[in-house]
Amino acid sequence: MDKQTTKKKRTSNKGIFVALGVAVALVVIIVVGIVLFFQSPERQLASGFANLVNAKSVGVDGTISAITKNGTYKTTIEAKTNKKITGADIKFEYAGLRDSKLNGAFQTVIAEDGSLYIKVNEAEKFMESFASSFIGSILPEPSDAAAIEQQKLALSPIRSALGDAGKKMEGKWLKVTQSELRSLASGTESGTDCYAAFARKLESDSGARNSLSASYLKYQFIKIEKKLEAEGSAQGYRVSIDQAKLKEFKDSVASNEAVKQLGTCGQDILTLGASDSMNDQSVDIWVDRFTHSITRIKYDKAENGNTTAVDLNLSYDVNVDVATPTETTDFKAVMPVLMPIGQ
Repeated sequence: MDKQTTKKKRTSNKGIFVALGVAVALVVIIVVGIVLFFQSPERQLASGFANLVNAKSVGVDGTISAITKNGTYKTTIEAKTNKKITGADIKFEYAGLRDSKLNGAFQTVIAEDGSLYIKVNEAEKFMESFASSFIGSILPEPSDAAAIEQQKLALSPIRSALGDAGKKMEGKWLKVTQSELRSLASGTESGTDCYAAFARKLESDSGARNSLSASYLKYQFIKIEKKLEAEGSAQGYRVSIDQAKLKEFKDSVASNEAVKQLGTCGQDILTLGASDSMNDQSVDIWVDRFTHSITRIKYDKAENGNTTAVDLNLSYDVNVDVATPTETTDFKAVMPVLMPIGQ
């Protein structure tokens, strides 16, 4: 990564020193300008990923949309993290089969230990809508009146439990521990487990952080396909993934102490979701020409008949005024219907 030269102004009563100082300043400006001008876009993008690793805090806002066989989903997110704690405001919209709809807004916090805290706006109303429209829509459509009644009877206990859960959640923070997240995921390692451990190690281990940054610069797996319109000082590029270099990059970081923490979460987070499954797809990335920070990433990803569209803006050195909620309600007490039998 390029190092910026810091100039210290010196005052002097003698004109010769003033003139010398001006000359030195001009030389520095010219040299830095030449370096920035001739630096390749691929190098800037590699630096962008490296800067993301080294950033003390990052803000993310944008949308993630999906089209599936069960309907369309749109999530609007505004989040910030200092790699120890993450806070996010999330809006969720669903339009599904048989004209079913579900909209909701949430506040979430992921604490340093990986515990997830959720506060649902108008929780009772949301859970009633979830119970009445969403659950029924994702089940096969009944073929006759008898089947409709049978489905209603089968879903009645779940709808009742979700309605009660909404009342208990109203105006309260819901805490979901790592063990509960793993139970919901059928015993597998949960996403926040992996990502929280990765972020903690990245923050505390400068060796792992520097090694990961160096790998981004060494294995430049981004190929520039097209130059896009600039957004302010950020230049946009349509890029594709060089699969051979991406494999080399992933192989090189596999032994990195921070990357090891990702476990079953996989390494796609290291490339902001642009993975080795995107052979015939492109990604649009904007990188600031002066700071070499990635400011926006946009792409569509098709997988298993589903299509996901991601459009995220990134900001750096944001104020992370997020605190772990202290007055909470336990997840198991609120929604036992979602916990595996026997827990």
